[in-house]
Amino acid sequence: MSFIKRHKFLSIVFVVCIFLMIKNSSIPYLFTPPSFVSLLFDKPRTEFFLGVAQIVDFFASAYVTSLLFYYMVDFLPTVKKEEKAKEIVNTKLVSIYLYISQFLAMIEYAAKQEDLLPTSTTKSLNDLAFRNKIIYCKQTTLKNGVENGTIPYSYNLLKDCDKYRKIILDACGSLSGIPSFSFCDINVVNIISEIQLLDVLQTLPSVNAATLNPQVDSYCMSLNKDYERFLVLKEKLGKLIDVKWDYKMVEITPEEILKYQQNQDKMLSENAEIVEMLSKCDFNK
Repeated sequence: MSFIKRHKFLSIVFVVCIFLMIKNSSIPYLFTPPSFVSLLFDKPRTEFFLGVAQIVDFFASAYVTSLLFYYMVDFLPTVKKEEKAKEIVNTKLVSIYLYISQFLAMIEYAAKQEDLLPTSTTKSLNDLAFRNKIIYCKQTTLKNGVENGTIPYSYNLLKDCDKYRKIILDACGSLSGIPSFSFCDINVVNIISEIQLLDVLQTLPSVNAATLNPQVDSYCMSLNKDYERFLVLKEKLGKLIDVKWDYKMVEITPEEILKYQQNQDKMLSENAEIVEMLSKCDFNK
């Protein structure tokens, strides 16, 4: 079945060749067939068509033999290697899908807040400013399309997009370096390669002294083009993995923001080690 899906044309030619081999053979009927069956399967009777049938039979049998040889010697071992490679890289693909979903969800929510989505001739994601500013929202987690919970959430578009950009590139790079990756389904190889080549992952504003200035707005001139490409690649990748974790950002009320901030302050006050750990982190990296 896998062979037929991948090689539809070769499979159709194989069936035609088998039919021609049967038609040109001397195999007797087990019973008297209807006239239309006889018309299809009766061997040619004239000398000219018998000669043509011999030539056709020669090429048909050669094709069938070579295709069976390819199936046994090349295709089956390749499929087994692909299945083994899928087992090895599947967890990594699930993680990459999760990172991409989080990355795109942050951009989507920020863009909607700025009324830049949906894009049009007058609205472009290239106008989305990446600022060193906290954005508050509620985050809904979905597992294979089913909501798995909603929580208050906050993120910094500049810092977190830069962080996830690096995570995605590192994850794709490490996956590409696994020896088994070369045996993966060609669709997986193409998707990971296309992700790595997206301009947005190279041109997205990085965190540095200049961009961290609250008065500075940084922009990504390839975002409008690559955002749509990223969505398509994410969808393609989702069809190749068993578990899909998606994220969706939705509006949060001022009251919910206040409660969220109070809970955060309470958690930090009760866990001094977290404050100490955060103070040692260099967020400019």
